[in-house]
Amino acid sequence: MYVYVTVYVAISVNIYRDALISIYPNIETLMCYFHVVNCCKKNLRSHQAPTQKVIIDEIYNLHSSVSQQEFEGRYREVSARWRNEVPEFARYFHTQWFLGNFNDWQIYCSAPGVASTNNALESFNNIIKRCYTLNARHSLSALVDLFMERLVFDVSMDLKDLRKCYELRRLPSLEVKQKSEAIDERNYVIREEGDAVVVYRKHGSVETYHVSCLNGTCTCRCYMKMGYCKHLLHAHAWLNEDSDYVIIDRRFKYKGNTKITKRQRGRLRDALPALQVM
Repeated sequence: MYVYVTVYVAISVNIYRDALISIYPNIETLMCYFHVVNCCKKNLRSHQAPTQKVIIDEIYNLHSSVSQQEFEGRYREVSARWRNEVPEFARYFHTQWFLGNFNDWQIYCSAPGVASTNNALESFNNIIKRCYTLNARHSLSALVDLFMERLVFDVSMDLKDLRKCYELRRLPSLEVKQKSEAIDERNYVIREEGDAVVVYRKHGSVETYHVSCLNGTCTCRCYMKMGYCKHLLHAHAWLNEDSDYVIIDRRFKYKGNTKITKRQRGRLRDALPALQVM
């Protein structure tokens, strides 16, 4: 039964894709990288954990390629080793994710910041499930009533009070923020060029990254994948400028505002009340 269902689903996906291409000949289909990794992990279950980790890391490096030429060069290196060590997986990956219809899962196949999942609307679905349906299933009529009573009401109040219903700028992750704060002149050569352009070059490296604060772009791989990067965040903080594309944390951080500092600062035991101190 499982085989029939799997074949039926695969045929349905191909028929749906061909129908879309016939209606919209210029449409670009993107494969979800998350599902690529999941399928590869399932295929690698019979191998040891260290082998699985090495192969998954190599697949991520393939995914991070910035051009078709770079992807093919990296693939030639790893595929030669795969054919010797994991020949069955090598054949599977080559036919399914290199020659198949779903071979557009690299970062250069989509615009910077495009969701790596099936659809960018999944982020909106997450808000609906978390705030309105509370991760519970509803009938179609109950779901419509729920949207009319709560979702439409909230959006109407936002429009009435001239508040933003949805944030159009990207929200950087905490990891990227921490990496941005670690950038300084001790590990990078930083110079400013015209029109709010900042150039970064890491010490001991020849690669340079050009950040345009006006356009909200960078030339590094991280930006091509997520639509923001540590260089872009640091450039805005370095130039003390806000961004129209990325949410910049501009709050001041006061010294001595942590629990450790307060605990170290302490208080005198015999301190008199403030009004008695002359």
